[in-house]
Amino acid sequence: MSDKIDETMSRARKMSEKVDESVHDQIEMLTKTMREQQKIIDEFVHEKPYMAIGIGVLAGLGLGVVLCGLARRSRD
Repeated sequence: MSDKIDETMSRARKMSEKVDESVHDQIEMLTKTMREQQKIIDEFVHEKPYMAIGIGVLAGLGLGVVLCGLARRSRD
C-alpha cells in the first residue's frame, strides 16, 4: 500500500514540476511580448504625440457613449 502511495506522490511531484516549468516559460514569453509592445507604444507616442492624444480622446468618447447607453437602459 505504501508503495502505491509513494509512486503516486512521485508522479504528482513530476507533474507539478512539468506544470511549474510550463508556467514559468509562459510567464517569460508573456513578459517578453509585453515589453516589446510597450516599446512599440512608447515609440509611437514619442513620434506622433498628437495622434496618440487623438486616439485616446476618441477611445474615451466611445467608451463614454457606450457606458451612457448602458446606464440609460438600466434606468428604463
